[in-house]
Amino acid sequence: MILVVKKLGSETGIRKTSTFGLKFLFQRNRLDLSHTMTTNTLYFENFKIGQKFTSGTYIIDEKSIQEFATQFDPQPFHTNVELAKSSFFKGLVASGWHTAGIAMRLLVESNLKPAGGLIGAGIEQLKWPLPTYPGDELSLDIEVVDIRRSSSNPNNGILKVKVLTKNQNGETVMSYVAALLVKSSNTQALK
Repeated sequence: MILVVKKLGSETGIRKTSTFGLKFLFQRNRLDLSHTMTTNTLYFENFKIGQKFTSGTYIIDEKSIQEFATQFDPQPFHTNVELAKSSFFKGLVASGWHTAGIAMRLLVESNLKPAGGLIGAGIEQLKWPLPTYPGDELSLDIEVVDIRRSSSNPNNGILKVKVLTKNQNGETVMSYVAALLVKSSNTQALK
């Protein structure tokens, strides 16, 4: 992974290029890359229903759409600009699974920092209401929708979050509800 700090207009941004040629563009005011698993973590007791979190942004390009699709979802409307023009989408679009991968990256680097990390216990209601096009700038709106103590391990909690992946126009291109395992800060009292 290559990390380059670059001046973007009036603010500094960070562009990352992975081995797949994916380009990540994060706005400084929306993403703090200094977060780690040991800082700014929230335990089960710190979460409240209705609590909201946000992410940085990701600009998807034609090349990364084609590279991802060639490897994982090789359909013409994902891989071939000319053939995509006569498709249902009337142009090249990202695979929904590519959008899901981007959303996961944005979620990991968001300001949602549960103690122990983002440990998934399940996913519900996955939808792609609109396609993702080259040039779209994606970001996440995250909201806590349910909290409960784990019945199998009361030292942990189950946090459900609704995740909306939105484009630069505020339109939702993907949505889902994720169940996450979260550590309790008060494990001694629960034994």
